[in-house]
Amino acid sequence: MVGVSEYAVAELARDYAIPLRPAKAASKYTIDRDWLYTEHITYGRSPGELARERGVSGSTVSKCAKIHDIPVRRLSRYSPESVNANADIPAVLVPALIGQGVGSGYSASPG
Repeated sequence: MVGVSEYAVAELARDYAIPLRPAKAASKYTIDRDWLYTEHITYGRSPGELARERGVSGSTVSKCAKIHDIPVRRLSRYSPESVNANADIPAVLVPALIGQGVGSGYSASPG
């Protein structure tokens, strides 16, 4: 808030004998490997969705996945050229495959 680190503020507080609150212990939350694998890999649920269900942050779910050696799926997009070149992709799906909303650079070809 004031542009200095919390450590600098704590040091000043100690210098002026201002009492500090005790530090919070790091979270030891873990997620069962089998549940996480089933929900994320088998059912394709996102780390954010799983985090909301468990009442934790998305980074906690990702950290647990890393600990359990479970690959975390990343959002992937395709280039406008490769999508437009594929005649099997319906034009209505082109925006979803190549970009995030308006200005993504797509041009849906009829057909």
